[in-house]
Amino acid sequence: MRIFRLTYFFLPATSTDSAMSNLKQCLHYDPDSKECFAARRLVKNFGKIFDKSQILLNSEDWKGVISLLEKGGFVNKFDQALDAETTQEVLGLPPWLSLTPARKSSPRREIILRGLCKAYVHIGQPKKGDAWCQALGQMQGGNEDADALLGQGEALLANEEFEEAVRVMEKAWDACGRNDRFFQQRLIRAQKLLKQSKQKDYYKVLGVSRDADQKTIKKAL
Repeated sequence: MRIFRLTYFFLPATSTDSAMSNLKQCLHYDPDSKECFAARRLVKNFGKIFDKSQILLNSEDWKGVISLLEKGGFVNKFDQALDAETTQEVLGLPPWLSLTPARKSSPRREIILRGLCKAYVHIGQPKKGDAWCQALGQMQGGNEDADALLGQGEALLANEEFEEAVRVMEKAWDACGRNDRFFQQRLIRAQKLLKQSKQKDYYKVLGVSRDADQKTIKKAL
């Protein structure tokens, strides 16, 4: 079981076959093992969700991604399993041997966080997705993650923190290799909003909306 746990939770998602092979071997030697049966059921159930999420991501069904991973409760179920199956005691590791916490290093968790972060950016609700983008950025090596940086920048923009938003989104543009059109468009938009924010907004000074008629403006004056 230790090899299964290390393989499934700490190695890339392509290692699923290897993890299942470990469980089959476990059941071969102990056909009545409840622990191995439970683990195999978990892998199969999680596998269906990951496969479906990939289809939704490929088709850019962003609301579907959010519904499946967040509203469907999968992210919480995965984190609960991750926490339970990767403790020092469960893995049987000596106290002097420390692993990077699974929540910071699990490739499968990174897939979930990235999906939610990107989804909220693409539906124009970066504030709601900020927690997922922040968590993605806190993954091992995530401080230079393009998707995490873009999501954080969009949330800053939504909060009208224009200068910081542009700074973060410039980092995102660099991190994506400066060859992603979507990232470029978001950066240009942020730069434009920053420039506008430095110009005096007379509508705001007068306390009227930008589509106010002449009568409303004269009254405000």
